[in-house]
Amino acid sequence: MNKIILHLIFCLVATNCFAIDYYSPGDSLWVWAKGGLNIRATPTDTAKVIGRVTNGSLVIALEGQDQNYPYTIEVIKRSAKTGDNEKGYYPNFKLKGYWAKIKYNGTIGYVFDGYLSKLPTFIGHKYDEQREEDFHVLALKKRNKLLKQIGQNKYDQQEHKFIRYIFDNGCIIDISGESGSWSKEMLFPDHLSLIEGYLIYAHTMKMETDTLLEKGEDYLIFKVEMGILTIKKVGSFLIICEEHSC
Repeated sequence: MNKIILHLIFCLVATNCFAIDYYSPGDSLWVWAKGGLNIRATPTDTAKVIGRVTNGSLVIALEGQDQNYPYTIEVIKRSAKTGDNEKGYYPNFKLKGYWAKIKYNGTIGYVFDGYLSKLPTFIGHKYDEQREEDFHVLALKKRNKLLKQIGQNKYDQQEHKFIRYIFDNGCIIDISGESGSWSKEMLFPDHLSLIEGYLIYAHTMKMETDTLLEKGEDYLIFKVEMGILTIKKVGSFLIICEEHSC
């Protein structure tokens, strides 16, 4: 799918910005919390901690998403000096979710579902030094079959590069670049939410050092090191785009 098609997809109606959008009893859910998740005896943050789930673990949902217990965690609330000792303020970004009743290694309890996803967790931040492949590409290859690769992971004589990876789960990753700039566009067709898009990127970069520039019902825009990150929810598609220059 080329960028023209992706831009056309942007015209579709998108859903809201929340945690994992939907799950049912018996669904397998992956934990995307770097520090792990506490399992509590009842659906409240003051309940007794009866266990802990490590990052990258698989839990089983015992009930569907219960919106009777709303819960939020503020992730980013930043201000920065803009000059003359004045501060510029940026939109607050909150990781929103509910309490999920789950089973993990025989323990039954409740965890905050803002860190849960049906997409297997991307673990680690290291690149393959031999192949120099992108982290997200390597992460997907661990659990999914690469159906097709277009282009090579190197620059041509004109110092341009374009490579496309198409996976059997429907994910597509485009990476392109030239001297002084590069971009990466990832498409996920699995009804993932904006928050899950944030977690995908946060498992690769140190998002706590980045700044949320703009947010909407169907998008988040961050200023990242030497570039811009856009996370866009369009219908059933989640699109993550990085644009960098130096």
